Order: sequence, then structure tokens, then C-alpha cells
Amino acid sequence: MKSKITYIIITIVLFFALINLTEADVTRAKIYCPDDNEPLNIRESIGGSIKTALACNTEIKVLDQNAGTDGNGTKWYRIEYGNGEIGYAVSTYIKILETIKLSGSDNIYIKENYDSALETDGFIACYEDTTDVSLRNSPGGNATGKKVSCGEKVKINSTKEGSGSCGYYYNITDSKGNSGYVCGYFVNTTKLSSTATNYYNTKENLDNYYNSLRISGFPESYLPYLAEIHARHPNWIFDAERINIDFNDVIKGENAYGRNLLEGSAFSENYRSMGINTYDIENDIFYDYSTEEGWYDASTEALAYYMDPRTYLNEKYIFAFESLNYNSAHTPEIIQKILYYQTFWPKVYDGYEGNIYEDIINATEEVDVSAVHIASRIKQEITGISESDPRLGGTFYYNGQEYSGYYNFFNIKVYGDNKIVNGMLYAKDNGWDTPFDAVYGGALFIRSGYIDVNQDTMYYQKFDVSTNNGHFDHQYMQNLAAPVQETNTTYNTYVNNFNDYLSTAIKFTIPVYENMSNYAVVSPSVGNPNNYLKDIKIDNKSVTNFSYDEFSYDITVPGNVNSINISAIPINSKASVKGTGSIPITNKETTITLTVTSESGRSRKYVIDITKDEVEEGETVELSYILDNIGIKYNGNYIYGISEDTDVKSLINNVSKVSAYASATIKDKDGNSKTSGVFKTGDKVTISNSKDEITLTILMYGDINGDGKIDKDDCLAILRHLNGYTTLTDVYKVAADPNKDGKIDKDDCLAILRHLNGYTDLNK
Repeated sequence: MKSKITYIIITIVLFFALINLTEADVTRAKIYCPDDNEPLNIRESIGGSIKTALACNTEIKVLDQNAGTDGNGTKWYRIEYGNGEIGYAVSTYIKILETIKLSGSDNIYIKENYDSALETDGFIACYEDTTDVSLRNSPGGNATGKKVSCGEKVKINSTKEGSGSCGYYYNITDSKGNSGYVCGYFVNTTKLSSTATNYYNTKENLDNYYNSLRISGFPESYLPYLAEIHARHPNWIFDAERINIDFNDVIKGENAYGRNLLEGSAFSENYRSMGINTYDIENDIFYDYSTEEGWYDASTEALAYYMDPRTYLNEKYIFAFESLNYNSAHTPEIIQKILYYQTFWPKVYDGYEGNIYEDIINATEEVDVSAVHIASRIKQEITGISESDPRLGGTFYYNGQEYSGYYNFFNIKVYGDNKIVNGMLYAKDNGWDTPFDAVYGGALFIRSGYIDVNQDTMYYQKFDVSTNNGHFDHQYMQNLAAPVQETNTTYNTYVNNFNDYLSTAIKFTIPVYENMSNYAVVSPSVGNPNNYLKDIKIDNKSVTNFSYDEFSYDITVPGNVNSINISAIPINSKASVKGTGSIPITNKETTITLTVTSESGRSRKYVIDITKDEVEEGETVELSYILDNIGIKYNGNYIYGISEDTDVKSLINNVSKVSAYASATIKDKDGNSKTSGVFKTGDKVTISNSKDEITLTILMYGDINGDGKIDKDDCLAILRHLNGYTTLTDVYKVAADPNKDGKIDKDDCLAILRHLNGYTDLNK
């Protein structure tokens, strides 16, 4: 908009990628333009530059009603729109219609879930995928045929030391009574192993070490994890870096559409977002990200798990916090161990001196970046591509031109609809026309773009929380699991080829957020997260006006009914429903609760309040009785007194409350059935008592053009009628006399203006 502020009314949006961290509050409204149809400017920040402009009636969601004020004292809202875009809009004329508490919760992060200790020794932790973990008959031995899943509770029986890529094993018993060994890295526990308890020997020694960690700035919840690692690696140094952001706000900030993705083939559906941009609840369909086929927006619960620093606190994944500066102990032989299986390197270097291993060492020494990190990043980014890929010097086309001989081993700028070409144009523009130039340029890109702005660990390169120039949007990769996947490469390289390094004084910079939960976020469970119903039936008849996102129903049954049979169908066939079957109805009022549990284990409740009617089965409730008890005004032709934004569902529900054998159907002026949306002048309402029926027309005074709202266009309709351009007839002519003086004139326009400015309500 040019120089004005418009009203904003926002439509119900039940699930956005960004949702509240408690039960979701849904604000009902829509963008409303009372003066003209110019779009509303959405800005980058409060009073900042314009991001876009949204047309009237565009659906949005208010994320923060206290985002701040500008220099004029004007209040602003933080909003989400489109495909998860975030922006700011002036709130002066934002009219909040209602706030709805949703029943139950989906795969979202709720801090309170982790503030109390659960009665268990630990949980199964998943990192690089959500494949079940096999129980083994001995440390590193054969599988027993039994498996445990992500987030599953386990009891720890004993510890056995290991070697190689798994330093120790736990013998565990799961909730089904199955026992066996799993690698200790797959168990999230605050229970110290026998190795750790033997190392500290006495409670006093352990307490002294805990005190040293407290002095360093670590909260209580970090201490047992660090004590376990310290017992195995006494020379390692743990630095607490205070991140002065509330952890809840971190999750909100990171939870923008497309900012954190997971590969669908590797991660369970419960790790995917159920946001409106990413999931169709009614049809149980997840949408992959628009430019990354097979990749999905992550749920906030998965996001919180991978952002919780305690997730990484074992001797393997802690390397996500290792400094990425140059290490002189790294050699070409070590780098070769990381990249040896990528068989395309000899062809890439055909015609060039040297090899990828020496080039990485030489480039990283000059740039001051860890060679192991650069090799791990290259492995992460270009594993599986073909020898002819443009990133390895192959051919690509742009604007009809053919190009080759450029290199991009880091996938820098490889994103968007034409992502490979985008990355190769970046390589061409930067002169990466030899393999060494690509290695050096990529290492310099990481150094100057990330390490130099305090994103100096793999964790910080993924999560932009440590910089001083804003947060959340400066990340190297979208892959949420990238820090653990790259850490796996780094740690295994050290263990298998550079083991002496693990006994040195390695420094780890570990973030600590404000207002973290008392206990670590647990791996989300696996399975489909949908816990919604497709239908509820009472005595084989679907509940009137049922909707999957309505969780409370009032049903009236005849007075002589003593029991009913309730059935319910979940949207996802793997969800279970409790509370169905034959239900005795012995009292005048009975409440029935249906509990739907998703395959992933989350529950949602639908509540049905049954009231016995004074009328017994077979008797008919008079139409006049129904009309007098559904909260409307009516005469022989019209239903009137209907306010703007009145949902048709409200009348349908009221009719069903009066009698189980009464029903209401609504059609618009063109004869199309309406089961949702708002009433408009000219809508037809038919009410039946199973024997007789009556049809009445909706009359909304001031809504002359029948669009369901009262605005300047209705004044224009009056003026056109008065000047002979059109002739109003039927209900529209009656609606054009909002002051009810029996004639249509300019005073009716004045009545509309008084309504718009809040001096009167035409339909009260």
C-alpha cells in the first residue's frame, strides 16, 4: 500500500510450518481493504524494506502479536504467509475475530514434555536416519533378530567397552522385555557407565568435576553427558558458549519453510512437518520441498532434537562442536581415507598436476581451515554424482551456450529450480577452472563466509545462532542432519587413521541457550503422525457437519434411546481409536471421548456431548419450535439479524442440537450447496424435521451485492440503483434499506458508513 494501513482479518489456518510451542492457538481473520483494493506491504523488519505486497483476502498467520513498535509508536505483527515466508505488518487495524485452542498435539516441540524426568534409564537416539537399531548378542556381535526404534525407552543393564567406530556398548532391555547390546552412541542417557563411575571412583571426585563444569557455564542437564565423555577422554576441553536467545525462540526462528529439510527415504514420516505448506491432513499426503524432490520440511520436534546441544554429547557426535581451523597434523594420507571411494578423482585430475588429497592440504593450510572438515564437506556434498557431472568439470548449458571445465565440489549456490546451472555459474564467475581453484575457493568461501563470523563449528554452520548480525538465515546447508552426518565422517577418520589425535587436548565449543528444558529433547518416535478422524458415525449415521479439525460435538438423541453405537474412521489407517462401540445413554447428558492415537504415538481427543431430547423416537419436532431455538430472527420469507462473518456451520450445528431428527441445508444464490464459509444475502436455508421443511432466504441489511460483507461497494450499489443504472429486486432491495424507513435513499448509504465506523451494527 502507498500511504495507508488496511484492516487485516486472518482466516483459520490450523497447521503452519511455524506453530506455537504449546497447544497451537489459531487466529481467525483475513486481509480486508475497506478503502481500495491496493495490496498490503509486508516488510523485512519493523519499518524495514518491503518484501512483498499481499492482496486483499490473502490468508496469513500472525506469529507474534508483540513483535514491537516503530519510531511512531505504531504496533507491528510478525506474520507468516505464502510458502512459509516471514514478514512484518502494521497491526493498528488488525481485527482478531477469535482464538481457538486445538485439541491434542502433533509432531511439534513442546518444552514442557522435557521438563520432567521420565522413569527410564535412557532412550534410543537416532542420528543419521531413523532405521531401527538391531539388538546384538555381544558387543559388535550378531543380530538377535530384535530391534529397537527411535525414542524408545530402555533399561541399561551393563556397559562393555568396544573399539573402532563404536567405543562402548550398552546391554539394554526394551519395553517389551527383549535384551541385547547396542552401540552406546545410540542411547541417550544421563546414567554414567561403569567406565565413568570407575574413573571418578568417589562421589566427591564426581562432584568436584561437576562443579568445574558449572563454573565453566554449563547447566545441570549437561553435566552427566560431559562427565561420561571426560572419563573416556580426560584431555578434552569443553567450552560453554552462552547463546542469549530463548530456546523456544530459536526453534521458532529456525522453523521457516525450507530452512531445515530431511531426506524422505532416510527419515520416518513423524520427522516431517505437518504444516499447511507441507502436508495435506485430510488426504494424508506429505509434499516434498518445492525445489528438492524427495526432501521434506522438518517437524519442530525433529528440529528441536537436532538443535539441542545435548543430542551431540557423546564421544562421537561431540565433534559437531570441534573448531574448524587448520590442524597441522592432518596429512594427505588421512584425507585420502575420507575420499578414497570416490572413484572419479583420477578423471577429474586428468591433465592437472597433483591430486585432490594434496590440494586439500595445501589449500586449507593457506586459508586456515581444517582439512578433515573440507574433505568431509566434499564427501557430504558430491557423493554419488557421475564423472560427467558439471561439478566435476563436465558440460552444462546456459542461454544456449555450452560450458565445461569448471568445478564446484562444495555445491555452493546449488539451489533453486535450475540448481546445478546456478552453482556452475557461480564457479565460472569466480574462475574455478581447475580442481585446485575449486578446492581453494570453496575453503575460502567457508572461511570468510562462516568461520570468520563465528560459525566456526559444523553445528554453527548449520544453525545460525552464534553470529552478531542477525540469526537463523545464514546457514551453509538445508539438510537438518548434516552436522551429525559430517561428524560421522570426521570421527571415523580420527578413530581409524588418526587415533593419537583423540588423546590430545581437543577443544569443543558447546552452545548453551536460555530457557532450555530440564532434560534433553528425545529422538522423535517413528511412524505416521496423523491422529485425525475422517468420520464419526452414530448408529451408522455420520455426525452432522463433521470436520476432522472440529473436536467437540453436541448431539441430541430421542428421549427413549438407552444406548448408541459409535464408530470412527481415522484418516491414517495405522492410527488407533479408543472409545467406540456400544455406549449406554442412561442420563440426560452423557459425554463420550474418542481418543485417536497416531502410529507415532501421539494422541488427540474428540469429545461428543449427548443430550436426551424430550421428544421420543418417532415423534416430530415442530418446525416453529426448531426455528425459535436456533438463535435466529425470522419471518415468513427471511432469516435476518445475521452478522458479518457468521459461519454457516453455526446454524447447522444449532439445528442438530435442537433435535437429532432435524437438519439444515444451505445453498448460495446460484443453487450450490454450502457446508462452510460465511452467510451472504441471498443464501437459501432449508430446515427439515424429517416430515416437513421450510426454506428461508438470508437477509443481511447492508450486504446489497450479496458478497457477505458490508462495505463501500454496497453504498455504490445503492447509488447505482438511485441513478437508474441497475434495479434492485427481491431480498437485495430489502437489504438496501438498512435504516428500515421503507425507502432506498442516500440515508441508507449513511447508515452503511456509520456501520463501517463502528457507530452502529446494522444487523443486531
